[in-house]
Amino acid sequence: MSTDTSFLKVMDAAIKVALFNRFKTILGLTNVNDDVVQSPKDVAFRQISEKRGRAVVEFINVWRETSNFSWSRQRTAVARREITLAYTDPNTKTQIISAKAIPVDLGYIFWWWTKDYDKYNQVVESYSWWRQQDPNLSINFDDAYPLELDLHFGEVVDESTVETMFDQGLYFVGSAPINVDAWFVEGLSNYAIQTIIKSIYDSTVSGQNILMESETIVPDIPS
Repeated sequence: MSTDTSFLKVMDAAIKVALFNRFKTILGLTNVNDDVVQSPKDVAFRQISEKRGRAVVEFINVWRETSNFSWSRQRTAVARREITLAYTDPNTKTQIISAKAIPVDLGYIFWWWTKDYDKYNQVVESYSWWRQQDPNLSINFDDAYPLELDLHFGEVVDESTVETMFDQGLYFVGSAPINVDAWFVEGLSNYAIQTIIKSIYDSTVSGQNILMESETIVPDIPS
């Protein structure tokens, strides 16, 4: 990825990957780029139809609705000074990679579409378990520094088309938020993000964060 890629663009791709990996088995999804679209709900059905070449449900769309500077996290040491990431050469240790970061709260909402009401219910249950598992999202910079971002969840809303089923057809549609404690990072030499690591921790085991699931994905981030 080139140095002029925005960090927001990377975050959008990371959330798409996280949603795909969480719900792909339930909804029968096979490809993150074909089955998850970045768009608001009102245009998502048309976008997915154009992408697939046919009108077929069982897909996810996601949209970033808010980006707010976090004054509460701005008071932390990480926000007030540069982060020491790694040595540019681990053998000589003559130059250190450091970066400045500012805290930003990102608000996403995602929708899932299905013709099967039981699949709709399974996504609701899986989202609830995901929330219980204290999830975070890790993004690797040059395989040198993982930036771990906390995820927060909220209320599930049923937006199914039951009332208009005889005119527009019946689709079971649900929406739910994902809020990210993100950081905008600058000052990285050879800035690149090569992988996205989705990690889920469970803090209910002995009162400690226990790694329950981790998956490394090389995302397709459009230029």
